[in-house]
Amino acid sequence: MPSSSNPKIFLAQVLPFDASQDTEWYTYRVPEMLLNDITVGQMVEIPLRDALVQGIVAHLTEISAQVDISEIKEIRAILIMTPLVHARQIQTMLGYAEKHAIHIHKVVSLFLPAPIRNRVLKYGLEMTDIAISWESSWESLSPELVFFPNSEEVLQETAKLLEQTGIAVITPSDIFTEKVLEMCTKNREELGIFDARMTETARSKFWIQVLSKKYTSVIWTRRLVTYNLKQFHTIVFLEDTLFRELLHSFHRYHTLEILLGCLLPHQKLLIYSSTPSIETMSLALAKKINFSTRS
Repeated sequence: MPSSSNPKIFLAQVLPFDASQDTEWYTYRVPEMLLNDITVGQMVEIPLRDALVQGIVAHLTEISAQVDISEIKEIRAILIMTPLVHARQIQTMLGYAEKHAIHIHKVVSLFLPAPIRNRVLKYGLEMTDIAISWESSWESLSPELVFFPNSEEVLQETAKLLEQTGIAVITPSDIFTEKVLEMCTKNREELGIFDARMTETARSKFWIQVLSKKYTSVIWTRRLVTYNLKQFHTIVFLEDTLFRELLHSFHRYHTLEILLGCLLPHQKLLIYSSTPSIETMSLALAKKINFSTRS
């Protein structure tokens, strides 16, 4: 952002957490004192109607000094300096809300539910610097559907990948998670493992630990698609036609659709399955994703 010695005028498009009228953002002025610090993905405090609420900065736009912005309200404060979500996640939120006619705050709360936001505000974020190898042997970073003859081979191949660093594994269910871990010999202290028996507090802590780069690799079920996984170079999605959706606030969210939307340019997505869905096979046949088989 520009220095205070050369002030410019910026507008911030903010996605609220708890209320919205449609699928769009709200626009606010960025006060001069926040220009050097504000960035996309941060949690901010904004005036909305007669209250102060929280939201995520979705976009920043520089405007001409000649534009009248006197009627546009200002952002009150940056609540967390570290971005909680990245730009592709924000684009996915907006696109999903528009495509499926869901109020945007409901989609935002899928990615950042209240218990997580409250814990971040209470305890903050302490980023770590773990050693993750970014060497990749993939010839192409295009998403790839890998078809296996049976689920046992899916689990074995996933366990091998999990021995490396920088891997995020998304499983259909807790049963799949346990089976992969039984085959994996990696030290579990290096792995971020979501336990289905976790309390709400422990779940929120786990989200913060993933964002804070505590783990070299992580494994969990479909909820992991909503996490900020930018530090992982390979994402393995174990697809099962019986477990394809997330239920949140009376809406069903297609997990692979969200994951494809949030994928970053440096990340490789591997879709491992012995029972791929019709939608995934259609993507492969249309050559929107690569396709290979293991015998």
